[in-house]
Amino acid sequence: MDPLPLVDFVATGSRLPVTAVAFLTETIMVSANGGMLRIHNLAENKCIEEKAVFEHTRIYGILPLKGSEEDHRVLVFGAKSWTIVSILIDFGTDTMSIQSSTQIFAVVDWIKAAHWVRISPTSTRWQVALALAHNQVLVCDAETGLVVREAECEERSILYAAAFAGDTIDDLLVAAGTVFNQVL
Repeated sequence: MDPLPLVDFVATGSRLPVTAVAFLTETIMVSANGGMLRIHNLAENKCIEEKAVFEHTRIYGILPLKGSEEDHRVLVFGAKSWTIVSILIDFGTDTMSIQSSTQIFAVVDWIKAAHWVRISPTSTRWQVALALAHNQVLVCDAETGLVVREAECEERSILYAAAFAGDTIDDLLVAAGTVFNQVL
């Protein structure tokens, strides 16, 4: 595979800072500017589609769920809100579109990290794990947004960063970086 050349995107719309990026494929990238989600075609060096996801919240995380080549479910979060959008790619007509979810879910604290998880390795139903700023983890149903599990660390310090690993609830790991220079 040849490396892609560095590209400069022509600004479209607002001049807000880019707060999150993710790749859907080797040539399709998604970025966030404020509450806007944008699809970029790297091969053509252009922004193809943009859509407002959050009205008053900046997007800080974009997590694609690897699925079919044409329909990508993407977890989007920022501040205390999260939602799932679908990005549809039609290779026949070379078009792409963002299908926004009608539901934006709210949690009680700032989301520092998010992760797709399944109940078991054979399950086809996905859940969303969220690490919150005060050292709490919520696992929510991806379709309804309902909290199905939650856990708190004994250490209640504020988190500066968090990360997840694991594909299922049973093997989910959380690393949390605190204001006191600790990783829990």
